[in-house]
Amino acid sequence: MWYAPMGKRRRTTCGDPRSATCDPSIPAQAGDPPLLSLCMIVKNEAECLPRCLDSVRGVVDEMVIVDTGSTDRTVQIAEERGARVFAFAWCNDFAAARNEALAHARGQWILALDADETLATSARRRLRALLRDSSYQAYLLNIRSPVKGLRSQSAVINAWPRLFRNRPEIRYQGRVHEQISPSIARMGGRVAPTDLVIDHLGYHQDFRDQMEKQRRNLALLEQELAENPDDAMMLFHLGEALGIGGRVAEAVDAYRKAIASPRLPKQNTAVAYRGLAGGLLRLKDYAGTIEACRAAIAADPGYPLPHFLAAVALSRWGRHAEAVEELEKYIRLSDRTAPVAERVLEHEADFGFALALQGDCLLTLGRRTEAEAAFREAVRRQPGTPEGHLGMGRIHSLRGEHREAVSHFEKARALFKELPRGHLALAEAHAALQHWAEALAALEPFLAAEPGDPRGLALRAEALLHTNRQGEAEDAFRHLLAVDPSPDAHLALACLADARGRQDDVLAHCAEARRLGGEDARIFFLEGKAHMHRGNSTEAEARLLEALQRAPATPEICENLAALAFSCGDAARALAYFQRLLAIAPNHPIAARAIPALQAALKAV
Repeated sequence: MWYAPMGKRRRTTCGDPRSATCDPSIPAQAGDPPLLSLCMIVKNEAECLPRCLDSVRGVVDEMVIVDTGSTDRTVQIAEERGARVFAFAWCNDFAAARNEALAHARGQWILALDADETLATSARRRLRALLRDSSYQAYLLNIRSPVKGLRSQSAVINAWPRLFRNRPEIRYQGRVHEQISPSIARMGGRVAPTDLVIDHLGYHQDFRDQMEKQRRNLALLEQELAENPDDAMMLFHLGEALGIGGRVAEAVDAYRKAIASPRLPKQNTAVAYRGLAGGLLRLKDYAGTIEACRAAIAADPGYPLPHFLAAVALSRWGRHAEAVEELEKYIRLSDRTAPVAERVLEHEADFGFALALQGDCLLTLGRRTEAEAAFREAVRRQPGTPEGHLGMGRIHSLRGEHREAVSHFEKARALFKELPRGHLALAEAHAALQHWAEALAALEPFLAAEPGDPRGLALRAEALLHTNRQGEAEDAFRHLLAVDPSPDAHLALACLADARGRQDDVLAHCAEARRLGGEDARIFFLEGKAHMHRGNSTEAEARLLEALQRAPATPEICENLAALAFSCGDAARALAYFQRLLAIAPNHPIAARAIPALQAALKAV
């Protein structure tokens, strides 16, 4: 092994032709593997370049780096590590820049990396052995990209020819998402799969950096397609870029054009249908999503991800039994499929999310035992999956085991910022335990994410009421009415009005609650009390009797009916209501005193 000495940087421009043959001055020892050149293009990569170059130390024989205009320490870092660095005037063409690096390479083989990538340790030990085989012109390496910032704990894996022979006819093409494969195909070259991995941290970049790169890539893709409108791969990449940028309808159109093109490589067909399905899912076109998933599966029966997307669409469409079946297929295929070199784009299985979704569907179908098993398996496979803990929290809540529910909800709290309903579930569990201050705290991030959610607003108003913040509670219930006019909100406002002696407001809110279909006994009870205060005995008795019919074991209703009868001079009816009250509440002090007095009064008559 050797490292080329630091050389003086040379400035070249787009289209500058150079020979790419190996330098004859480099001797090759008999039996040694062919010489290997690392080729890279960089710009302002000082933060991640050391890690990249260190990962190939001892593997490559030289490092060739083309710099496209760095203003940080990128060039100095590369030269300190023995790289030959060449300056290149950027011309909005990634293929031109990469081909410039190839032009300076002196090895018989090329290893292509980006600065935010590292060669996995396992690949370091085995990569050079591939160079002895003369059967292939290139090898597929698996670019593994963990996804940061999503609930998913999986990774995206791309299989690309990153190890290939240094021959003049093997060159990149495409301004962006540049490809080496077409030139290899033109020369009839053979490409072999491997299980070697390159770790890519590009998805861990700052969101603003990601979006800036997407804008740049999108501009280059549009320029490329303006020159080559029928380029199926550019249409495919356009769909990917538009989708990431949030232009989903345009992404769907680009995927459809790519799929319709006879020039789309066969190995990309299933992946393109998967992209189309993902876009349609975001557009809530569930029928279209499922159709695209079926097409992806037909093109590649071993591809797990379309089954997962179909399951999500089916669950949102209310077809939960079918969703369960698709998830079973996804899990079964993912368990037996190693996501390396099988297809151009793969995803590591997200078992935790899939099993939790299966549990949700089973719970909706009333299959609680199976749902619990799915949630437990989700937590076992991926202890950090929030959906698994949320599912177990729901199971415990259904059993009335609210402390256990809170424990599971708390375990997922760190991820709830991307799963707002987890905060709501936690708040509801605290409310069930009468922990109203904790419920309010849990609701804050939920309502920040979903400010118009009626369940969250209702729970917040109730929590404010229970923490003796009546003024805020009244405002919260009035806001809830503006969002979701419900009997419960009117009932709550009627309760607040009753506490403040505002009988007109009590009657108005109770009337609205009944108009909206409210059947809660408290509506009729409050209305009866308000009519009592107004002296409307007939209306008061009618409403209180309706309340008693709905809640026959409620002492307060019997107490008010007895008081109403007594105020109307009907001692017999008052006695009957007090006797019923004593049967419901044997130690009721008013009933205990009133019954003997009424009995004596009736005997005296």
